[in-house]
Amino acid sequence: MRTVRKDGLERLRQGADRELGRNWTTLLAKVREKAETGDQGSIKLLVTLAERKKPRAVPVKKARGISLAQRLDAQPEWQGEPEREE
Repeated sequence: MRTVRKDGLERLRQGADRELGRNWTTLLAKVREKAETGDQGSIKLLVTLAERKKPRAVPVKKARGISLAQRLDAQPEWQGEPEREE
């Protein structure tokens, strides 16, 4: 079986992601230092990163057992007289 070779841009993105993961504290400290001296690019980067923070999605638990529709379908059919309208 042949593996598909990734293009250079994808390999570069993955490498950058690994480096950020390894050195995020050092990189953040450097960006923060530059932001404190008034570097607009660093300030924008910090604000952008802070704004993109999204709350973790709460996983929806699936109910076990039969559904309400299945329970209603399993009920025996009414055998008595039909209801009268008054």
